Amino acid sequence: MKRQPRSSPRSAKPLRTVSIIGTGSYVPDKILTNADLSRIVNTSDDWITTRTGIKERRIAAKEETTSDMAAKAALKAIGQAKISAKEINLILVATATPDMLFPATACFVQKKIGATNAACLDISAACAGFLFGLEIAQQFITSHTHDTVLVIGAEKLTSITNWTDRNTCVLFGDAAGAMVLGPSEDPDRGILGASVDSDGSRYGLIQIPAGGSNKPFHADLDLAQTRMTITDGREVFADPGHCKGFSYLNLASMTCSSAAIRLMISETPCRAIKTNPTGSRSFTGQRINPPAFEDASWIVQDSTNHGQVK
Repeated sequence: MKRQPRSSPRSAKPLRTVSIIGTGSYVPDKILTNADLSRIVNTSDDWITTRTGIKERRIAAKEETTSDMAAKAALKAIGQAKISAKEINLILVATATPDMLFPATACFVQKKIGATNAACLDISAACAGFLFGLEIAQQFITSHTHDTVLVIGAEKLTSITNWTDRNTCVLFGDAAGAMVLGPSEDPDRGILGASVDSDGSRYGLIQIPAGGSNKPFHADLDLAQTRMTITDGREVFADPGHCKGFSYLNLASMTCSSAAIRLMISETPCRAIKTNPTGSRSFTGQRINPPAFEDASWIVQDSTNHGQVK
């Protein structure tokens, strides 16, 4: 007897749109300015500002973990969403600096915020991780698998920074941002989607060589191998119109406060894409800061996990 395929209990339900219903962020108190860095490595405020636009970065306390920062951002997002932590069905934490290899950092966040009904999952996609998280969350909500998903981007990048390398130490700091997603009350509004892609052939551009199964930790391991390395800065930060290395989120018709977009821009390297009346898209070619995002149709994040504009 031929076995009949089982139908999904969700298959009869219509797809639904997804909105951002709460946002939150957290930055540590300690500030490291460009002038401070100039006393650590051979650099200057002018050198850093002209190349990156960065004036200062936040530094987490030694005992402060990624999950500590993530939990603080999450509680703010939950408060803005006016929900209980117990209403969260899924926690997604995008991070390249987890508290430990396992269990997932999301599990530590769950405990700290009291989200006892949530499944927990980490996403390892570097700079593009938060957008991957939004896209994953959207699928769970759209398909009626979950109703409320917490997406967090959190990093303690100073813990993997080589403070003797001026090409990398000027770029990174510590912070967390969070968004609570839920079904949209208006079917014509919501997140339209994210375009995500990857190019594994470019893995060597920015990496931490050691710490995985390919090069495990051991007593004689060179400490530099456990720190972030950028082999070709020009390629990593090249204009996205010519270099694949980006993920981007369509903001058109998004039910979202401007605070949410400001949060996304403040926490990650971003660029803008504008949509002209014909519907085609073009990069502005400039890194963006509020309020410039208000003219953008898409937000772009730099990474070797990327989305490419056709």
